[in-house]
Amino acid sequence: MKKLVYILTIFFSNILLAGYPQDDSVVNVTLNTQTEVDHLRLRESIGNLIIASEGVDQITDLSLLESISQIKGNVYIINNSELETLVGLDSILVNGDVYIVGNKNLTTIPGGVFNGELKDVVVRNNKLLRYVDGFENVESIRNLTIENNDVLNDLNAFSSLKEITGYIRIVGNKELEYFRPFANISHFEGELTVKNNVNLHEAVGLYTLYNMSSNPEISNNSVYTSDPENMKLVFMGTGDLRFYRQEEIDAFGKCYPKDSFVGDIIIDRSNITNLDGLKVLKEIDGKMIIKRNDKLESVNGLSNLESINHLIISFNKSLSDLKGLEKLSKVKRDVVIYRNTDLKDASSISEDIILGGKLVIKGNPRLVR
Repeated sequence: MKKLVYILTIFFSNILLAGYPQDDSVVNVTLNTQTEVDHLRLRESIGNLIIASEGVDQITDLSLLESISQIKGNVYIINNSELETLVGLDSILVNGDVYIVGNKNLTTIPGGVFNGELKDVVVRNNKLLRYVDGFENVESIRNLTIENNDVLNDLNAFSSLKEITGYIRIVGNKELEYFRPFANISHFEGELTVKNNVNLHEAVGLYTLYNMSSNPEISNNSVYTSDPENMKLVFMGTGDLRFYRQEEIDAFGKCYPKDSFVGDIIIDRSNITNLDGLKVLKEIDGKMIIKRNDKLESVNGLSNLESINHLIISFNKSLSDLKGLEKLSKVKRDVVIYRNTDLKDASSISEDIILGGKLVIKGNPRLVR
């Protein structure tokens, strides 16, 4: 292992030194042990910074690097198995690449660490990394790679990012859910690869990038972030939604950014047990059909719904009440509650509801009105 780290350090050093013009005022810093960190003569400006632990004296604390305010070259933070945070690197202007790779116990990149127009940004194989707040002031990146960070939850730290001039690669981040900040990017024309992020729900930022990309590859993410048509439907808030599985409704609740939807919502012959993912909706400019869902136990997911064009709830064997429809105050056409064999209570439908059509409640054998 020691030999491998040494080889990697020499390799990166050679790359960095070859890529950066040297002069007497520029010092490149390579740190392999905590002792070297502790005895570093501090400077405000350096050339390249390599932090790559070697041997038993693993680097754990970067607080003595706090006086560095500018890195004229590149930053490599690689294979530091005991480093948990980058506290100590604070508000640094970087003119080159930032590689944060293989730091298996790194949990946070604290806010505001990196500034400037960065070149290649690579955050890869940091198994416990949950937050990347250190990029929140960065407006421009050449290439961005976020890959195989097992517990990384969101990329919201890139909310100031306005342009990516090269490629984007977001791959294999098992817990990544949110993609929102990329909706603010005004310039991106490169290749887009987003795949194997199995919990990725938020589609708005992703759809923005998809439409800009010269060569998009999107696959094996969750339901609304694998299919361009699904992404468009969620982004535009218009179309026809058909739900067949519980995970589809759950994902919709996490990723849909509006409180209204234009189009029909159909839940027919599904294994769905609840509609909680639809609590985001106040208005549906279309019809909702909920029928033949044998496992559906509740419509409480409609608890914020105030207005709809047409509502049909029928042939749902396990539905015992209509709790969740209390706020429904306006229906342009009909409300039909029909042949729900276990329905005992329909009192959640207000007597003051404004109907453009009829209220039809019949064929529910256990209902006492």
